[in-house]
Amino acid sequence: MPIQPQARVSDTPIFLRSFERAWRRPAAYLTAGAGLVLLGLLGAYPAYRTIDALAENRYPVGSQRFNLEANFWVDHAPELSELFSAVSTAAGLLALLAWLFGAFTAGGWLRMLLDPGRGNGRLFIVGGARYFWRFVRLALLVALLMHFVGLLCHGPLWKRWVVEGLAGLPGGKLELADSELTVRRLDWAQSGLYSLGVALLLSWALFTRARLVLQNRRSVLLAGAQTAWLLLRHPIRTLRPLTLLLVFEALGLAGLTLLFRSLEGGLREPDGAAWRLPTLLGLALLFVLWRELTHGARYAAALEVSTVLVKPLVVDPWEDRVGGPGGPQYPLSDSDEFRVSM
Repeated sequence: MPIQPQARVSDTPIFLRSFERAWRRPAAYLTAGAGLVLLGLLGAYPAYRTIDALAENRYPVGSQRFNLEANFWVDHAPELSELFSAVSTAAGLLALLAWLFGAFTAGGWLRMLLDPGRGNGRLFIVGGARYFWRFVRLALLVALLMHFVGLLCHGPLWKRWVVEGLAGLPGGKLELADSELTVRRLDWAQSGLYSLGVALLLSWALFTRARLVLQNRRSVLLAGAQTAWLLLRHPIRTLRPLTLLLVFEALGLAGLTLLFRSLEGGLREPDGAAWRLPTLLGLALLFVLWRELTHGARYAAALEVSTVLVKPLVVDPWEDRVGGPGGPQYPLSDSDEFRVSM
């Protein structure tokens, strides 16, 4: 049967209902968080082992625990230069893997959120694989549009239209401004417009993913164009829950950051690292999980709004197969009634 809009069960704000829906699917944020932590360890662990080997039996015990002294940098300048070169190369590959992993987790989140139950890790993997290439194409389009936003706010057009045209500075040269306040205002306007452009672009991508899943679309360009028109027609209904979730996420991250810094400051105390280091590690993991949880809440909000504003799917993408959610699926066809597919 077609995917139907979910009935509104309470007057709770959408952003709180969305957070609750994401919280009830621990398999999603635990799986996504574990993947990000693993990618981080792949980059950090080799660097840790290299520096630990360089410091071994060469310096007083504990002298390099919290920061590397000047003698360490001088003594091992060639080795550290080679290490940083290798780390920069590996960072590019890890960034690509994280980008692809983000496309995968987006499909996993959306598929689990459409399930009436809590879902499981297998359902997350099924959704991630089903929509992976569609979301990769969308991510490429987002990267292209992000580059365009950067050109508008930081390229020659900004100097020509804003600095030279509106501010009246010949040649777009900020050094010709009559006061430092003018330069600061232009910088604030530039940063604000760029942040606004990026936020709108990411919101558009979020609702485009929801449309691709709800309507089982394959054309990213057509779905993106329709989503842009949706945001123009309903800016408050679509962007308000995302804005509130952003504030909610920022408050949580600010609290975790303050707690992390307060604990970090006591590492130099006698035996301070014995319990502070495990606690800091736990806070770092909690930081990642909080980001993933609020990320899933944004997908839940986009789905809830889209099921009301977007025309529902005519054909259910799962009707041509039998099998429980998250388990083995058995597609049906004219030539082969039961064809096993994991």
